[in-house]
Amino acid sequence: MATSAAERHRRLAEIITAQDELAAAFMRLDWMVRDLMRAEFCEPPDLARRSAAAGAEDASVPAAITTLSREVEA
Repeated sequence: MATSAAERHRRLAEIITAQDELAAAFMRLDWMVRDLMRAEFCEPPDLARRSAAAGAEDASVPAAITTLSREVEA
């Protein structure tokens, strides 16, 4: 069954639109994952100041995160 040029163009336009929507969804997902990772593994600024002011490590902050925070600040 032969399809007309207009039908092919319509189908291609649908595919391109779907690809654009999919790319936008993946970009949103990427930003959401990045925000979650930042929230999970980055020390909040007020906690860093409180620990430094006290002169001791905060027991609620894992040592790896504290070490990573120091490396990032340096």
